[in-house]
Amino acid sequence: MRRTFEEPASSLAAQILATVSILFVIVSMVVLCASTLPDWRAAENRSVEEHSRIIEAICIGWFTAECIVRFIISKNKWERKG
Repeated sequence: MRRTFEEPASSLAAQILATVSILFVIVSMVVLCASTLPDWRAAENRSVEEHSRIIEAICIGWFTAECIVRFIISKNKWERKG
């Protein structure tokens, strides 16, 4: 499992995981940048703002899950160096 997260070229699953992670980063950046636009904030349509919050929450959930899994599968996390 560690190779899946650390080496995207190791398998098809690793390539899919890397691609999905990159897509989440791109979507998160686009939503973050778009939310700073004056037209975006001044929109009368509150559903756009609600949708962007949902997308942002999903991206944060993905990043959190990925971080937790990477921590769990990391090697030598409790070993002191030096």
